[in-house]
Amino acid sequence: MNKKIIYFAVGIIFIGTILLILNRSTDIYGEIYPEGQNNKLEIVTPWNETSLTDVLTGQEYKISDFSGQVVILESFAVWCPTCRKQQEQIKKLIESGDESIHISIDVDPNEDKEQVINHAQKNGFTWKFSIFPIDATKSLIKEFGQTIVNAPQAPVIIVCPDGNSRLLQNGVKTAEELSNEISKC
Repeated sequence: MNKKIIYFAVGIIFIGTILLILNRSTDIYGEIYPEGQNNKLEIVTPWNETSLTDVLTGQEYKISDFSGQVVILESFAVWCPTCRKQQEQIKKLIESGDESIHISIDVDPNEDKEQVINHAQKNGFTWKFSIFPIDATKSLIKEFGQTIVNAPQAPVIIVCPDGNSRLLQNGVKTAEELSNEISKC
């Protein structure tokens, strides 16, 4: 075989491979999508830097706004009875005089502001309640795993004053257990 034909064939294969690679995109989690499925690199804002709105007051905030304070961040869905039990324990913690920041984030994309307001008011919950955007939820999943969006596991994150955060054990945590976790910060 002629060397020119071999070089030409190798060159075509090389260029074709490069073009195939360039026609794919990678999302923030490193997943590769074939051409046409996801042609944009997705940028996700870190969960603690996401702009949120407290549905009860209309106040805008970011979780990072509370640096220097302990934050109890609880993800929930209004349909979840386990979440309500966890929120009852957060209510007891607040009633005991706890001064940490309490934030409940709705991670169910099928729920809206009115449902969250009704849930909080019906149960007498008065701390911050927000709808968590999908991009921020992806950021939470990336850092803490899928458990963070599994409402019946009563996911709670403690954010310490130094900014370190940790996901607590699955299941409803009593007010006393939450207080103990806060003291570890």
